[in-house]
Amino acid sequence: MDTRQKEKKQVKRLVMKIQLLKVKKVSEIRLDVNDTTCILDAKGKYYLDVQLPLPVKEEGQAAKWDAKAKTLSITLDCKKQATEPLPPSLI
Repeated sequence: MDTRQKEKKQVKRLVMKIQLLKVKKVSEIRLDVNDTTCILDAKGKYYLDVQLPLPVKEEGQAAKWDAKAKTLSITLDCKKQATEPLPPSLI
């Protein structure tokens, strides 16, 4: 019998990459993040309201706009580490 415990993966941060092909300038994007939700509004071109899979800290957030790829990368530090097995989409 295998008595070893499976290691639980700890989530330290969430990263979202969102391609916004109709956005020309980062100033068109409004981003609002709280501990459970991320809302993106791009002046009537895009609207995204995402429930986050884990609570995130208010500090330690970063967003970077890649104008060439028209992609917004959002990095959020998790508030607490996951204690339950993660869903396959987060592994």
